[in-house]
Amino acid sequence: MSTRNVRRRLDQFLQNPSCEANALSVAMDMPMRDVAAHDGDPTREAQSPYALRRGAIFENALFENDAESLRVALAKAGVIASEQAIVVDLRLTRNQGPSMKNLDMARDAFALWLGGERDRAKKTHIFLAPAIDAPARDVLGDGILAPDIVVAHPVGDDRWELEIGEVKVYPDRGGHTDTSNLAATRSQAGLYVFALKTALASHTTITVRRAGFLVLSWAGTNRPSIRSGEDLEFRARAAERGIARLREAFASIAAPPEEPKRRLSVISQANTAYREACISFCARASHCHRTACSLRETNQRHRG
Repeated sequence: MSTRNVRRRLDQFLQNPSCEANALSVAMDMPMRDVAAHDGDPTREAQSPYALRRGAIFENALFENDAESLRVALAKAGVIASEQAIVVDLRLTRNQGPSMKNLDMARDAFALWLGGERDRAKKTHIFLAPAIDAPARDVLGDGILAPDIVVAHPVGDDRWELEIGEVKVYPDRGGHTDTSNLAATRSQAGLYVFALKTALASHTTITVRRAGFLVLSWAGTNRPSIRSGEDLEFRARAAERGIARLREAFASIAAPPEEPKRRLSVISQANTAYREACISFCARASHCHRTACSLRETNQRHRG
């Protein structure tokens, strides 16, 4: 596969796992904006440049000074017992990290800590962007996932529990927080719970908590708001089922074509399952919306 970091692809898939075209786009690593261009539709970015800049500013503020604001917020929310936790920054240098040049280095550094039982300090660790092998390597090749945050909690003398944290810049408005945003964020966090469990299947002293936390922003500020105790077990199971559907979609193509144009044609001709949420992530959303409306009008005429 051409893209080692498969987070974008799997996040895209989990937004609408029922769409065959979406599944094939992910499995064959062909962005939907390229498919839209192939269809003759004007392409658009699923996320605005302003939103991307806003997210980068928020994360930089969150992680600067040894992630001070993050540690304080996590301690206040009860995720960690004390803000005096060990921060291990595994972000890539191009993402403002201190030393990781590529995903393989970040993965190997995290794996070294996971395997170094005698060398681990018995203190809460906060890993920033630790990399792990992606599940479904038969479909995703040598892809790698890098969750935003993993907190390692020491339990007893020789056990550790890992907790997933997902960072998003949209505002936390309590009971009025956008439900579609929350659902998408929980799905992403559930994917990382499933991926971590898969990667740690052979470990006997390290487990993954079913609960995680979301790091959102206070409205109009760059200060973090922590939503702790998010039960991600259902989302992790949904991710597992989604990966199975991804395998099925890929297996449905007897011989996936090598040429990009032929891959685009296969995706373009695949069945779609339009949802309102597609507008937020898929460059073909307008095309699929028109198709869905046309099909609805045809069915209404036939019933009439």
